[in-house]
Amino acid sequence: LLAERVDARIVIRAPENTRALTGIDPARQRLHGVAQQPLRQIYQQRAAAGTHRWTLTNYPCAALAQEADMSLRDFEDFVYAATYADQPDPVAAWQAIHDRQQRLVDWLRGKSDVVVRGPNVDLRLSIAGRTFINSDGKRNMPSGEIFTGPVEESAEGWVRFTYPAIRGGREVEGVEMVFAQGKVVKATARKNEAYLLS
Repeated sequence: LLAERVDARIVIRAPENTRALTGIDPARQRLHGVAQQPLRQIYQQRAAAGTHRWTLTNYPCAALAQEADMSLRDFEDFVYAATYADQPDPVAAWQAIHDRQQRLVDWLRGKSDVVVRGPNVDLRLSIAGRTFINSDGKRNMPSGEIFTGPVEESAEGWVRFTYPAIRGGREVEGVEMVFAQGKVVKATARKNEAYLLS
């Protein structure tokens, strides 16, 4: 398999139409995702072992600008600002991001619980024993994340997403999820709930 042999991947996303899959049955899309899972697992295991590298970015294109409610020129400027390509020294800007995030990674090590509370969330997660990865522009661009995952059975509470998500060509809006013992036990959406639940 190519997933077992390739050392590095460069992914540049520039869709012509973010809704191109709208006419595809969600059940077929789900089957595609299930079929791809073994390949994703190989890539993830190799990345964790340090034998596979990747980078992913979006190229400013008309379809993504339209989704952002921006002109193409404004979206280009937005992307270049998000990547610090508009700065006199982008490398120094990313080094500052690295340093700030590394302080957070160091602080998170050894912690056991995360509690997130606000008008749209009341969620508790265990992070005991988890690894934290500083995503500082070397993998994804733009970046600025700290990668980790909660203990699988630990998510308790609820979250309401105030921004729509587009997946598989469909926009899902007004999503609310309730978690118990790490599983989604209830999910609703104002728009495309059937797709969310498929």
